Amino acid sequence: MNRKDIAQRCSAHRRSDAGDTLVEVLITIIILSVTGLALLEGFTTTLTGSAQYQSLAGNDVVLRAAAESAFSMIEQQAVPAYSPCAVPKTYNDLAGTPPYGAPSGYTATITAVGYWNGTDFTGPQPACNASPAPQLITMVVTKASNSTTEQTQFVVNNLNASANVSAVTVAALSPSSIPQNGSAVPVVITGSGFSTSDNDVVTFSSGDIQATSWVVESPTTIAATVSLDPLTPVGYYGITVTDTTLGISGQADNLLHVTSAPTVINVSPGSLAQGGSRTFTLGGTQFTSGMSVVLYTASGGDPGVTVGSINVTSSTTATFLATANSSASIGDDSITVTLPGGGSDTSAPIFAVTAPPMITSPTSSSPCNPGFAGTANCTITGSNFEQGAVVTISPSSVGGVNSYSVNSTGTQILVNVSGANSGTSGATGNFVVTNPDGTVATAVGGFVNGP
Repeated sequence: MNRKDIAQRCSAHRRSDAGDTLVEVLITIIILSVTGLALLEGFTTTLTGSAQYQSLAGNDVVLRAAAESAFSMIEQQAVPAYSPCAVPKTYNDLAGTPPYGAPSGYTATITAVGYWNGTDFTGPQPACNASPAPQLITMVVTKASNSTTEQTQFVVNNLNASANVSAVTVAALSPSSIPQNGSAVPVVITGSGFSTSDNDVVTFSSGDIQATSWVVESPTTIAATVSLDPLTPVGYYGITVTDTTLGISGQADNLLHVTSAPTVINVSPGSLAQGGSRTFTLGGTQFTSGMSVVLYTASGGDPGVTVGSINVTSSTTATFLATANSSASIGDDSITVTLPGGGSDTSAPIFAVTAPPMITSPTSSSPCNPGFAGTANCTITGSNFEQGAVVTISPSSVGGVNSYSVNSTGTQILVNVSGANSGTSGATGNFVVTNPDGTVATAVGGFVNGP
């Protein structure tokens, strides 16, 4: 090797040791930048996919729990919610809050119910009285924060539902009869399978009869209020209780008897004095046990007159005890009878509250005087004397009443009296008139035993 060759090799080594050129460095930077962007995009995509996966995974956990809850509710419980004619709302309304136990931030909803047609689950929704058949339930879980959803399907099969589902039955109505003009009558319906979730509807077999309100008090009892159109025909009617959520109902014929409205025709006797009390006989139609009787004046019920026990002896006759206090309104009264079923009738004024009896003569200054041990006919004058009144002399030691009669206007009583044949001549006594209602009139000193 000559000296020239050695020099050239040394020169080449020096250029290599000097490093890359500026162009080479720039190319390298560009390559690294492109590679870094690709790696960053891939890493971001990985993170995004991971978050979405975690969300879907969370949805899946909620979905499984909700589906198990729904399956248990519809098929596995002792009293399943299975309905042979269900739609999604049927089951979602029974799911509670939150629906199917979904945690905060999630919703679990049944979105579709398919029916088995013998081949697949594409059968039409059957009538509620159809035989139970398998159903394909579709459930969706949604996470509210990002609207991600997860869906599943499961089958409920309640071929023995007729034995397992709590059927609605209607057994009895109390009271069982309501008059034609009954309004806002409280009744109690008894049966079984009533929904305490207020899903039941009460109807009657005639549009003339309306249940205006009702409350399911228990699975066996419904308290309702019933009103009738006054023109409702007399007869027997059925009742239906429908569970609108499950689409099942119970019905019973001829439980309600619509009867003629009562009528009040007469009362005997026809009056009661202030401060008096007596038993009256009422005549009319359609009287039933448990009816009420109220005595009315033109301004409404008279608070001064109270009615005690009522005894219905037949559909046309009843007796009742009435008492008037000293402030009872004087005047003609009507009588209203209200039956337990709510029907009522108010009579024309056939009853009167009167003032108590009063004696104007004889008086102490002009007494009735049969003479000592003698007899005499005297006239007691006054007002409000009743047929059946009793006349006595007090004290009885000064004389006695042999006979008496009350005139038709209640203003005079003819009496035959005797003076005592012992005791003091000239002794005085009182005439006492007692009406059948217990009211009393007294003529103080109105009797003298001679001379």
